[in-house]
Amino acid sequence: MRKLETFKARAALATATVAFCSAIVFSGAAVAEAPMGQPQGQAPQAQQQVDPEVMQQAQRIQQRMQEIHQELGQAQQQALEDDEALQAQLEDLEALAISTMEDKGHDPQGNINRLEELRGQLQAAQDDQERQQELFAAAQEEQVALEAAQRDAMQDSDLMAAQEQFQNDLLASMTDRNPEIEELIAEFEELQQQMMDLQQRAMAQ
Repeated sequence: MRKLETFKARAALATATVAFCSAIVFSGAAVAEAPMGQPQGQAPQAQQQVDPEVMQQAQRIQQRMQEIHQELGQAQQQALEDDEALQAQLEDLEALAISTMEDKGHDPQGNINRLEELRGQLQAAQDDQERQQELFAAAQEEQVALEAAQRDAMQDSDLMAAQEQFQNDLLASMTDRNPEIEELIAEFEELQQQMMDLQQRAMAQ
């Protein structure tokens, strides 16, 4: 379901929207933030050109989106912890996602393992910016390969059907525990649209 995809980013490997099942399969495989040696200063320059009122409004919207994101993430985690049938369904979905990628010639588990190793190395190299940049570049390569595997896998009709069924069941479980879930999702989507409108307004300026 598209609505569920709007707040599943906490489990995604990248900031871009990815398939729900692969996002859960690879949760925790996300690499640490970009190394501190990356160019800085561009964002503040762009912000200085934006109307302060627009910036303040964007910050308020972003804060509320983060609050909703956290609430929905907690609801999702609680539903998974409480529902053994849902846990089993997720395990089956993860296994199907991995096997589908492997059938298409990818090595998702290898990518995941290397990303985990690189994340640890990045944390250990906090005082070495040059080393961090090397590690981050390597991590990006692994992530690109993994995202390519995800895209290929999502062309598989069986995986898409299993993903949709799990999304439906998870959302139903969340809503059973908290009837306000649908309202939170609707508010999140509305805030997303408001943020897009503000971005267009800022670009026009």
